Amino acid sequence: MSVPADPANAAEPAGSSDHRFQVDLRGVIELLSEHLYSGPRVVVRELLQNGVDALTARTAKDEGFDLSDGRVTLELLPGRTTEDGTQHPPTLSVRDNGVGLTEPEVHEFLAKIGRSAKRGDLQEDSFIGRFGIGLLAGFLVAEEIVAVTRSVMPGSQPVEWRGRADGTYTVRTLNVDLAPGTQVFLRAREDRLEHFEPEVVKKRAASYGSLLPFPVTFKHGAADELLNETPPWERFPTDSPADREGLLEWAEGALGKSFLDAFPVKSDAGKVRGVALVRPESTVRSRTGDHRVYLKRMLLSEKADGLLPDWAFFVTCVLNADGLHPTASREELRDDEDLAAAREELGMSLRRTLLRWAAKDRDRLHRLIDVHYRAVKRLAVEDEEFRKLAADWLPFETTAGRLRLEEIRKRSDDRLRFAATMDQFRQLAPVASAQGMVVINACYTDEQELLESLPDTLPVTTEKVTAADLSEEFSELDDDAWDAAADLLNVAADALAPLDCTPDVRRFDPQTLPALYAIGAEAQFLRDVERSKEQADDLWGSVLDDMAAGRPQVDGPRLCLNWAHPLVRNLAATAATPDEKGGAVARGTVRTAVELLYVQSLMLGHYPLGEAEFELFGDSLLGLIAAAVEGRGVGGNGPGAGSSSDRGGADG
Repeated sequence: MSVPADPANAAEPAGSSDHRFQVDLRGVIELLSEHLYSGPRVVVRELLQNGVDALTARTAKDEGFDLSDGRVTLELLPGRTTEDGTQHPPTLSVRDNGVGLTEPEVHEFLAKIGRSAKRGDLQEDSFIGRFGIGLLAGFLVAEEIVAVTRSVMPGSQPVEWRGRADGTYTVRTLNVDLAPGTQVFLRAREDRLEHFEPEVVKKRAASYGSLLPFPVTFKHGAADELLNETPPWERFPTDSPADREGLLEWAEGALGKSFLDAFPVKSDAGKVRGVALVRPESTVRSRTGDHRVYLKRMLLSEKADGLLPDWAFFVTCVLNADGLHPTASREELRDDEDLAAAREELGMSLRRTLLRWAAKDRDRLHRLIDVHYRAVKRLAVEDEEFRKLAADWLPFETTAGRLRLEEIRKRSDDRLRFAATMDQFRQLAPVASAQGMVVINACYTDEQELLESLPDTLPVTTEKVTAADLSEEFSELDDDAWDAAADLLNVAADALAPLDCTPDVRRFDPQTLPALYAIGAEAQFLRDVERSKEQADDLWGSVLDDMAAGRPQVDGPRLCLNWAHPLVRNLAATAATPDEKGGAVARGTVRTAVELLYVQSLMLGHYPLGEAEFELFGDSLLGLIAAAVEGRGVGGNGPGAGSSSDRGGADG
């Protein structure tokens, strides 16, 4: 018999029969504990959640029942030893006065994995859990789950269901008078006793259920404690000074840390309401997942992510969402269209608050900017209105120190110059500072993008500057000085020609800097290509050649010698030495000095040295050392001087 080419679309062969999948319950429990749930601590959450959903379902079937009429009671029954010496471990029970189940519903919903009772009269969004696996969490800490339930349907009888970890269960009808609702019992496994400690159960129940809109009670022995508290967004609903102080005090007690500021936030999308707490310390952009999120007022996660836009990493939020959806583990929010809409609207809520501060409460905005300027700069990039209001207060690192944009504008007549990389900024800083020029270090995330967007909202101009741009503003020499520097320029031109660099002589500050390597952005790219070719194989070298071939022709780099520095003037005088007085040797000395100044200027500018520069540096330095030891000029013909060809064309 041949197999059809496409069995999925072939007709069912005669003689085949249907069978049902078999489920290994212990295997399912292992999957839940190791891959779905974070650990046995979620058992309390799952039992609480089933109670919440049972109460929600009752509001649909019982017109006289409101959710506030509901209640959930957790009771921890201590372990005991019977007269025959049998040890009975502690038992946890969770009781609700919700919708309950009839006997057929018990078979339908408790005994079928993945079959949820939370369907029918209410939309699924009304429930927290919708996957039909919550009760199975009980097997993480117990070998048997007992549920005693009575439905609110008239004439219903109480039913007891006993499910065991081996996949078997029993059901029986009870001849007792019980109020509608469900009570679940878990007897501790010997290896899970730590999860039945009174303080452990109480703490977990309070963590998950303290904000629920009906009484949640914990009983142990004579203790009967109400765990509920009012949500912070209801206790402190406004942005008034009194509510703000109260909210900050609450946050310090509830979250265990102080915050810089606090204010309410909300989003109609996802039905989200809560509070935003401004972190007291600067933080990195990647750290966004430490928000406490409740789903229908039951804790979902204390480390939730994805609920705020990326730029809002300066706040920690405590939020409740009535219209968003959990993942199957119920420890995260499902990343769907509803979450995206809520994220966008929460971002708008944060923007509105900051805009209000910018207009009416600048001290609060200044305090926030002083700590979280990175996040505020990201917002300024994205939001033109906020950029217009707040840009002047943003701080930047400059050649004059840390300044607000407002001060930078005053010092530069609204002409904003910036360096795009840290190396460029380091090279420019001493020169710009000495000339009273303010240059912004825009190497950090968002800063260049922000600066380039400012002319759209403020009366400023922005320009990216390099050492080549800066050198154009250096003072030119007068005629006498230019004549004095002529021989130096000739020697320098000869020395730098193999390096594709042109010498220039200007007067500039600081006077302690003898030379500056000046290269434009396009020339820098071509230089980087050449350095890369030194390390590349033939294939990659040809690719680099193609990249360089398509670039426009630009002026190459320049070595700008500083006439204000005495060394440069001395080199000029030495280069002008007549031949009959040892001019050839003198020019050799000048050449070596120029070569060393070239390498030094590269290093001061944090430019990587290629093979040619390393070789040049070594030869020049050794030549100077030899000349000093032997008491002659570098260009002399004594031992160790080297030939003119060895010296790269220097006069010998």
